[in-house]
Amino acid sequence: MKISPEAAAVLASLGRYGSVLISGPPACGKTRLMQEVAEAFVAVGSTQENGKPQLNQKGFVAIPKVPPAPAAVGPIVPSSDRRQRHVQRIAFSPNTKARDFTTGYAPALGGSFQVVKGALITANEAALSGGASLLIVDEMNRGPAVQLFGDALVAMEREARLLPDDSVGTRSWPMRILDSNTGQLTDFYLSHHLYILGAINQADVSVDPMDVAFLRRFAPIQLNPRSDLVRDILGAVGSKADLPKDAPSPAEMMEALVRAWEHVNSQIAIGLSPELRIGHGILLSTPSAPASVEEGRRVALESWLKVVAHVKEVFFGDVVGLGLALRAELGSSGYGLSDVTYGLNQKQLLREPSLAPNSIYTVLRQVGG
Repeated sequence: MKISPEAAAVLASLGRYGSVLISGPPACGKTRLMQEVAEAFVAVGSTQENGKPQLNQKGFVAIPKVPPAPAAVGPIVPSSDRRQRHVQRIAFSPNTKARDFTTGYAPALGGSFQVVKGALITANEAALSGGASLLIVDEMNRGPAVQLFGDALVAMEREARLLPDDSVGTRSWPMRILDSNTGQLTDFYLSHHLYILGAINQADVSVDPMDVAFLRRFAPIQLNPRSDLVRDILGAVGSKADLPKDAPSPAEMMEALVRAWEHVNSQIAIGLSPELRIGHGILLSTPSAPASVEEGRRVALESWLKVVAHVKEVFFGDVVGLGLALRAELGSSGYGLSDVTYGLNQKQLLREPSLAPNSIYTVLRQVGG
């Protein structure tokens, strides 16, 4: 099986540290990367050909498959000697409760309550049964992560886990969970062969902030917007090419789109935060280069509308910042700022061009500079 360099890096970090946190702006491929890691993790226990695990990639992925050549799965996948492989997934939200992640009481038939096991406990039990287990936590900072992990924050430390043979070591640290039979609190240790992979967008602290003590439990891996990847997939003519004023080819149309997106991201990074940029995935709803000018116009228009929606969201209430991101100061881009009187105050409003397939190239060319 072959995997991307990014997935290989995640697997290597999981094997070394036990827990990895992928961060980066939205649409940079965090979720897709975790899916690729999960497929590689499970493939170790699957049918093999020529001594190497095989995996068929299905569908388009926004993860680069470029040199250096990916390694075979066997040597880099954690706990590769354990053939039973388990993957457990959960996405945090404001409604995620302790019973969804560790243990807790849930209503049962007849009006009573029963102890239920959450994703962390289920994944760990799979590892304790002689297998290897990968717990994937997506959107980790959209829920009260610190509260949900609880005393697992200590138990998940690499040296606080059970020994590789699943026995208790002198430094093994128990967490307290509800026993499903008695309902009483009992000690519970995390396996050496349990691996935790999370993903966050650090700019999104809409529910609970994550403190340094929490984040340091994970080995960090950062993803960023990839201009080179977009240019390659969409067949853009390249960053050094001169773009004509009129009648562009599909390759020139795509280059204008990429440059406008790059400019927007540069302004977001300067005016707000690099974490609020928008990733390359927003331009890749079409997994190949457009075959005609007409298709190129359609792809460019659809993608640009998504980019503008993101810009308006992150610059909400900041008309000047919004104007800078869209080069409103030029006027020639079709975007502009108008002074208006509101009561006794002077305000500014953003003027927008009428976007259509026949006009989108001119707008993108001007915004992209």
